[in-house]
Amino acid sequence: MGDSLANIQNAQYIKLCEVLQKKLLFEVRRKKDTTIRHTISLEGEKFNRFEELMENHPSILIDIPNPKKYTGSITPLRFIKETMEKRYLDDLPEDFMVQVSEVWSTHISELMKSLAVVRIFCHPEVRHAIKATVSVSEIIDIAHVALRETTGTGY
Repeated sequence: MGDSLANIQNAQYIKLCEVLQKKLLFEVRRKKDTTIRHTISLEGEKFNRFEELMENHPSILIDIPNPKKYTGSITPLRFIKETMEKRYLDDLPEDFMVQVSEVWSTHISELMKSLAVVRIFCHPEVRHAIKATVSVSEIIDIAHVALRETTGTGY
């Protein structure tokens, strides 16, 4: 999911938040009467407020921070290349001696994609109703569907 989100444009990002919000509203309405974890947030005036917020106001925000902030340095790993014969280090050009590790660059790039952080925030008045009816794994699945519908990509 993080890889697909890295290339998302601003208009698509806003649309993704809207699509996810509509899908979560649909899911909460669908499961409201059958949920085991029934709370006061699913009854009467509180549920009406939940519906009003979810239908008319931006209540869901997806945050996609830069994965480099969480997974290490922007500085590449450099190494000193060994010479094939005995020479003095002074005889070799500097670009021969210090090189960027291609293996490390590829590995760290893949690592950053796999560890990318995606956070979903919601308005405090809608949080309880969502938590009472939709599990975390279901929210992730719904977010993947919303991403596919919005961008044509996803996992």
